[in-house]
Amino acid sequence: MSEGIRSAAARLSGRRIASVTYYPLRYERDDGTPGIEDWDEEFGHVPTMGVALRTSDGAEFFIGWAQSQCESGVALSEGLPLLVSEALRAAVPVTGHPMWVPLVGEPVEVDVGPTLDGHEEPVVFVTLSVGDGSVTFAAAEPRYDVEPPVIQHGMDCVMVFSGREAWARSRGAQ
Repeated sequence: MSEGIRSAAARLSGRRIASVTYYPLRYERDDGTPGIEDWDEEFGHVPTMGVALRTSDGAEFFIGWAQSQCESGVALSEGLPLLVSEALRAAVPVTGHPMWVPLVGEPVEVDVGPTLDGHEEPVVFVTLSVGDGSVTFAAAEPRYDVEPPVIQHGMDCVMVFSGREAWARSRGAQ
């Protein structure tokens, strides 16, 4: 695992999350008006570009998808990245969403998964947890073009899973 991801995880661990903002994609509708891609999916949330976390002491962290050669994973960094203006205009505050309420205001623990095969970063997943509550970030997206729908991992977007069971199901574990 890269020193950057490991260091950011250590700096985030023990801090209290004060706010959470998703950065889904923004697009132009058929009528020319701007729209924001749906991010609240059946299997979890899909804030395509990433998630910004602000802690109670004012620190900012970002979890986004990252690519290493042909594989995609997730990266955790301190500070907000330079996002294109379209992504900034699509910011969606989700601090009060039921997925996040158990983690807001409590010291979080951070678990960083293994790196992608043969690479220093990105990693397969990042999990934030407080007691029994957790959210896991991965480079994945739902596929509804097959029956039953499945989660495709290694994609160029971020997906957030609520709880350990949802994360295990996404990986095919029962």
